[in-house]
Amino acid sequence: GSFSSDTLTNVPGGTVNWSLMGGMNYKDASGTGNVTIGKATAVIHVTASTTTYDATSHTATGTVTGVDAGGTAAGTSLNLGGTTHTNAGTYNNDPWSFSGGTNYYDASGTVNDSIAKATAMITVTKYNVTYDGLPHTATATAKGVDAGGAALGSSFTLNGTTHTNAGTYAGDAWSFSGGTNYNDASGTVDDSIAKAPLTIKADDRTIVLHAALPQFSVTPTGFVNGESFSVLGGTLTFTPTTTPANAGTYDIVPSGYTSNNYMITFPKGTLTVMYSTSCIISADPTHTILQPINPDGSSVNKAGSTVPAKFRVADANCNSIGTPGVVKSFFLIAQTADPNVTVNEVVDSTTPDTAFRWDPTAQQWIFNISTKGMKAGQKYMYRITLNDNSTIDFSFALK
Repeated sequence: GSFSSDTLTNVPGGTVNWSLMGGMNYKDASGTGNVTIGKATAVIHVTASTTTYDATSHTATGTVTGVDAGGTAAGTSLNLGGTTHTNAGTYNNDPWSFSGGTNYYDASGTVNDSIAKATAMITVTKYNVTYDGLPHTATATAKGVDAGGAALGSSFTLNGTTHTNAGTYAGDAWSFSGGTNYNDASGTVDDSIAKAPLTIKADDRTIVLHAALPQFSVTPTGFVNGESFSVLGGTLTFTPTTTPANAGTYDIVPSGYTSNNYMITFPKGTLTVMYSTSCIISADPTHTILQPINPDGSSVNKAGSTVPAKFRVADANCNSIGTPGVVKSFFLIAQTADPNVTVNEVVDSTTPDTAFRWDPTAQQWIFNISTKGMKAGQKYMYRITLNDNSTIDFSFALK
């Protein structure tokens, strides 16, 4: 005979019909029966996610092996949503679950995932500036893996690099807080602030010979950020400290100021010591030609004669000065017959001297001008240059 029955595949089974063909020797028969099918246990492997922060989400991975065609577990699903993370951290006991569907047992478990902090690319730039009275701080950038190359959630602490005064600051400390997703970092940078250039120039002054020294002063160039002399150290001093003995020009030399923030230079000024132009000595004014030459140029002398040129110069006390060197030069500078000619001739003297001589009795300077060989009918103009660089001009005509 032969036996046949219905076939069931899925859990939980059910009732099947069967039949028996008895053949030659047995009676045929048929009936029903119960078939029970239990759920299978799938083989589940869940692999932890271990990576470095890259601004994207990461999830554990899993595989399911069953008894269906090709080793699949048809009708099942593996839920790994509880293992998904983006930020750096250690995620112990992340839950996962397996839904076995009709034919497989459900399952669940945990996995230990982790995302390591990324290392940002840090650049700290030192500063090398000149003192300007303002604070300066090193600058820094951090490049990460967030959008646009940012390192979101991170920050720098650079106040250890902040300075205002001039100096060399080796080993200035900085730190980087990486926040949630980046490694912290720290280091040092060598900063510097150079001294600013500052000139303190003595102001020029003019006095009359033998007068008291004036109050010297200076003019600064280079103060920054509204600063003034109050930020300097030291005490300002000057030379000379006594009145020069002779007329002329002298250096006014300032010194004494100091500073940590300024590179100070002290340009000299000029003290000009002049002869008085307001004194009267022996009823005659000083610093002008004296008789017999009229100071207004109206004198007329005979050609071939000797014309004495006389003058006095005085100090602040109206003392006539006879110090050697009072006269720097004495020249004939023009004559009216030819106004276009340039004249700069040494003046002839009828005395053995070749320069003005001091007459201690009359307390005056004198030069006897020889007009021998000079043309009549012309006017001659002369210039005496003194050692204070002032001049006495005079003229006379010849007939």
